[in-house]
Amino acid sequence: MPSLNIEKNLLENVTLFYPKIKTPSLKYQSQTEREYAVTAHVDKATRNAWNKNFHKQKCKEFEYDEFVEKFGKEYAIGEEEQYLITLKKPAQYKDKTTGELKEIPDAYRPRAFLDDGNGELEDITFTKLIGNGSKGVVQF
Repeated sequence: MPSLNIEKNLLENVTLFYPKIKTPSLKYQSQTEREYAVTAHVDKATRNAWNKNFHKQKCKEFEYDEFVEKFGKEYAIGEEEQYLITLKKPAQYKDKTTGELKEIPDAYRPRAFLDDGNGELEDITFTKLIGNGSKGVVQF
């Protein structure tokens, strides 16, 4: 089951949808600004903990039938309301001196890692795409 670890800033054992980690997408209603994003599917207990700790960015709620139609029955958690948390990070910042949009430094861009089963993590950010329905951990 999904869980929220506030001390480590982790959403653990979540199903991922719409991951945009390798290549950022355009921000909503923008033609120039881009962002990295991922949507995490969580259970009710995780949703309650998230909403309690993050008042400004609440989970999006879906009726069961609406969720199944959009994502598929195999991803549903139970047969009640379903909950999604979308996490985003700007891919650019505005330079204070010139006012130009610049790419964020490589050290600050989101990364994707694959656990080899022995505790070693392989950076797959540029070599593999994360598919809808993948299970993972999201650090925020």
